[in-house]
Amino acid sequence: MQVILIGAGRYGNALVGKKHKDGIFNTQLNAVVDPRINEISTQTDYTMGDTPKYTSFNQIPKEKITKDTIVEIAVNPEIIPALFNELAQNNIKNVILPKPVATKQDDYQQLIKTANNHNIRTAVTSNWYYSDITKLTKAILQKVQGKKITDRFIANKYKPELDNLPKKFKIEKVELEYNKKHEKLDIDPPAQELPHALQIINATGLCNYKDVSFQLPSEKQSHSAVNVKFKNVKGIKEGITINSDLQMGDKLEKNRERVLKIYLNDDDPQADIITDYDAVFDKAGLCIKPANILVDITKNGKTTKWKKIIWEDNLNVMYQDIIGYFENKIPNVATLKNYELISKYICAIQSIWEKIVKNPSEKD
Repeated sequence: MQVILIGAGRYGNALVGKKHKDGIFNTQLNAVVDPRINEISTQTDYTMGDTPKYTSFNQIPKEKITKDTIVEIAVNPEIIPALFNELAQNNIKNVILPKPVATKQDDYQQLIKTANNHNIRTAVTSNWYYSDITKLTKAILQKVQGKKITDRFIANKYKPELDNLPKKFKIEKVELEYNKKHEKLDIDPPAQELPHALQIINATGLCNYKDVSFQLPSEKQSHSAVNVKFKNVKGIKEGITINSDLQMGDKLEKNRERVLKIYLNDDDPQADIITDYDAVFDKAGLCIKPANILVDITKNGKTTKWKKIIWEDNLNVMYQDIIGYFENKIPNVATLKNYELISKYICAIQSIWEKIVKNPSEKD
């Protein structure tokens, strides 16, 4: 399928633009749109070669746009509502949107309304929605709680590991560190790494974000960090704590930390299921540090312990599903509609975080 990419910044240029151009996603990059494209395309790290370049969408010849054309948006959330409306007016029917999509829920609702009114199919690039490691974590949790595993593909693919699990546990508490060290902060923490964390909590089945409350402790927020505690989470006694720090706090020896810790009511006070989402890839796109899941459960003197390494490029996995969705081969992706509850919490957290960090006089 043919793709028009809007936005040639870090994500558009360094990650998805080149992959579209090289056909990695089984797509053909048809055009790149960015107001600064003439400047950007002269830089040594520009990856999209001689793909036709435009400074605005309306410069693209009409014959280059068909009913099957996919437009991928890779710009900041503030620009998306007006841009999405422009695409609707130009009869675009397939749109890939970046997370967090919007930082104001009114904007998000307007996007849904526009998509419905113009019959636009959407997909949100929330990569942990599609990943095996997230799906396997969910299956493990279902199994140890004595529930039926809902994903039969994952149940069969990882049958040996899942069969070797004790049952009938309850979840005591959940902790998620989703941090990354940035030299320069150009986006607020609630819109940077937090959307990844909220997606992980949702996709693993830990919380569907219905009928839950949350709080942001004032002392744990900063210009680089956001800390959220979800309470009243069904089936999790002490709730869920998410910490996302863009400067890694005092962990200066690290560049990134993405660890989900799940504590069960077993005989060991330590975390019983630990999912490390920090897969690392080299410049050629090869995985040099895979994500993994560690299970370490002790009950009645018996310990069940194993580690499963997941070799996957979750960006490729995500786009395989998204493109398949637009080709009518994949039935379900993270659309604007089914990403709505996550967006609601991103926007709510953003609003409260701003009052605590940027405008403390307004927090009351």
